[in-house]
Amino acid sequence: MKKVAIIVDDVIRDLGPLALLAIELKKLKIEPFLVPLRIQHLEIKKIRPDYIVLNYLRKQNEFYTTGYAEAGIKLGLLDQEGGAFIDFEKFESLRLTKNISLRENIDQVFFWNDEICKYAINNNWFPKAEKIVTGHPKYDTYFINNKKRNINAIKEKLLFLTSFTLANPRLLSPEKEIKSWLASGGNEEYVRDLQNQHNNSFNIFINTFKEILDSYPEKVFELKIHPFENSKIYFEKFSNYNNLEITHNQTLIKSLEGAKYLFHSSSTTSIESLLSNVLPINLKFLNNPFKIDLVEDISFNCTNIEILKEIIEDKRSSELNSKLSKKSSILNDLIYQYGNSASTIAEHVSESLSEHSEINFEILEKYNIIKSNFAIELLKKVLYFFGVPEDFSFRKLTSQYRIWQQSTKYFDATLVNNRLNEMGLIFNKFKFKKNQKRSVSIKIDSPIN
Repeated sequence: MKKVAIIVDDVIRDLGPLALLAIELKKLKIEPFLVPLRIQHLEIKKIRPDYIVLNYLRKQNEFYTTGYAEAGIKLGLLDQEGGAFIDFEKFESLRLTKNISLRENIDQVFFWNDEICKYAINNNWFPKAEKIVTGHPKYDTYFINNKKRNINAIKEKLLFLTSFTLANPRLLSPEKEIKSWLASGGNEEYVRDLQNQHNNSFNIFINTFKEILDSYPEKVFELKIHPFENSKIYFEKFSNYNNLEITHNQTLIKSLEGAKYLFHSSSTTSIESLLSNVLPINLKFLNNPFKIDLVEDISFNCTNIEILKEIIEDKRSSELNSKLSKKSSILNDLIYQYGNSASTIAEHVSESLSEHSEINFEILEKYNIIKSNFAIELLKKVLYFFGVPEDFSFRKLTSQYRIWQQSTKYFDATLVNNRLNEMGLIFNKFKFKKNQKRSVSIKIDSPIN
């Protein structure tokens, strides 16, 4: 049976949709594996896949991806970051590897819509790859969930989303976040200016949201913190409000349950909002520098706090109700293959795997960043026999496995199954389990009948 490794980074946003892709691959008699991004270099050597679905192609993963290509493993690219809906030129500049020879080694690219596919073709982004418009599996989850939605359910919750990742990063300091962007090839002056603008937007949001909570104690609010943001300031500022629930590690599809409106700041989550029949309201007065035309097209754009208060006070209900159907019709023309993206991607992967290719997994040993002398390597092999991870560092007395297990990006079979259930995706025939004793990747347990 052919094997496909699916690289997983963000477990809140991506784990459920990529599990759905894994199920579609399994239906085609292909063995799929959900592989953690951080320790992919160790897991790929154990799985020995015929095909890898990459979550992005940036400077950060050039090293390992080069190794996969040299070994002869087929490579598909399914961007997880929403790059299909931002300025494509900036997307290429900030979020795509400059290594042209590496781009030439990509076998298939799965695009979210026709627009970015045409741009990529015209600008020769991936010279040799098969370029396919498939949509994205995460939108399939809304299609499936909507079939079970109670259209008469009462919606009272006012859902506010944060998206100030450059001003308030979760894993790094603001200065290190800039360096991370620069490592991807960004212009320093541009990125620093972007962060300054983002910081201003962030501060305006904090003050505005506090004023709203103080003004409307009878209303029900949820503040959903972006998974890549530091939650500390939000809990410090707002945890004392009884009419507010603060969520950080909850999926968006779960937060949208019972929501009347989704308030955001230039966020592509407006797409998911409309797919859940919730009108997205763009807080344009925050002056978020990440301006996205599509987002403004499908959202109601709120230009000042007075209008925001009128919305909360239900003084614009009839106007906003009419906007919902109009905005939804715009979106319907943009979301390609709504409802069957995962199955379409799986079919194209299967077709690619039908073409034989020679793979030399021994080549991957050259791409092990954790190198040491012969004696240490021998000792590691002995320790590995007794269960110590092979990337154990004697200097740091820890391993990448341990770091991953203690991070917010950790996932196991239970979390995968819970994510599917949380999104309303019940697949009794497909349960996930740990791959094997010395692997932490997740595969599907139940066989296909």
